[in-house]
Amino acid sequence: MKMMIAYIAMCLIFGTTFLSIEIGIEGGMPPFFFAGARFFLAGVIILFLLRGAKSLKHPIFTTLLAMWTGQKKRSLQLVIGIALGFIGTYLVATGTSHETSSGGEKKMVYAGIALLLFIKFIYALALTRFQKHTSSVPSMTSNGLQMIVGSLFLLLLSICFEHVTPSEYSPAALGALAYLIVFGSVVGYSIFYWLLRVTNAVFPTTFTFISPVIAMYVGVLFMNEEFTIAMGIGAGTVISSVVFLSWGVRGKSKRLQMDVLKSDS
Repeated sequence: MKMMIAYIAMCLIFGTTFLSIEIGIEGGMPPFFFAGARFFLAGVIILFLLRGAKSLKHPIFTTLLAMWTGQKKRSLQLVIGIALGFIGTYLVATGTSHETSSGGEKKMVYAGIALLLFIKFIYALALTRFQKHTSSVPSMTSNGLQMIVGSLFLLLLSICFEHVTPSEYSPAALGALAYLIVFGSVVGYSIFYWLLRVTNAVFPTTFTFISPVIAMYVGVLFMNEEFTIAMGIGAGTVISSVVFLSWGVRGKSKRLQMDVLKSDS
């Protein structure tokens, strides 16, 4: 029960970050600076909270890589989950493009989806290898350092390509930045790494399936965005994918939670 409450809270947090990002951009914040400031400040807060205490990925690619490296056994439900995940993500992402976009815009949409999938693959590959070879590194320490290092590159891009004028940012944009720092980064990823400890390497990452679905409905409710039948079918397919990818996790998580409690005591 505790695990599912934490999972639902994490999905809701990450699902609402899309709206916060949109509010921040519309409020005048340049994208690179917005993201860089978010992750730099969040990383500093995480490392400050840890204060040296001893205290990872997209589910499709995480599952494929875990199966390839022998960290997860191949099974029919995993194959079905991966297939449904690809189909559902495609339908959610392109649900309106076929009806409202021109040929050039459609190509940009598909190119963007391909680029995102490639980035997710690289990220999953790096984190899978990291988990295998650096198990002694505290997960939250690693998370904080990843945020800070990544933010430095984003801020460098901001210096090169953006004109940063904080006085022009709206109060709503500053509020969105604060929400993303505290909830979208510190709280959200703290829950994520706790779930990673008490379940497995795949179940926590399924939030990347659920959160876009939540973001879709939040956009429809609060931003008057379009909703199509294809997007609804995609949302249902995504949820089915999560069920298949998370098959059997609850029984395993009970044993892992007991191990975590013993190690923390």
